[in-house]
Amino acid sequence: MLPFRLFYVSLSTPNIDRSVKWYQEKLGYQVFTRKDFPDFGTRIAVLELNDFRLEIIEQNNSVPISPPRHHPPAHTNINGISQFALLVDNLDAKIAELKSKGIETVWVKRVDEDLKLSFQFIEDCDGNLIQFVELMPEAKEHLNEIKHRH
Repeated sequence: MLPFRLFYVSLSTPNIDRSVKWYQEKLGYQVFTRKDFPDFGTRIAVLELNDFRLEIIEQNNSVPISPPRHHPPAHTNINGISQFALLVDNLDAKIAELKSKGIETVWVKRVDEDLKLSFQFIEDCDGNLIQFVELMPEAKEHLNEIKHRH
């Protein structure tokens, strides 16, 4: 099988400028490029951080997801992508940093011994769920083994 890896996630927003500013100020993303497609009523901004991109899209006449997605643990009651996850080395330090920027968590920190990780959720300015994940030592080792195999 030919190798592949996750390259970016696309997020639709009613206000591209507000969303871009939020991801820059709150998470440290930088704008890679912006492009308008006037024939389609579409504006995009591609943001980058740590070899991962977010494609922020503003589309004329777009509508919010209906019914709205619930906070965890009921966030998976709607089919489709429920959140995207960002891996961190120190979850508690990252959450403290985010709280210092005015971001509140939407669920208590969870530690899952079976999955070998801990995690916590926040929402972006449009209500999209972002999960921050810290791996336990044996899960980190496993991830490193996989990286070195390829």
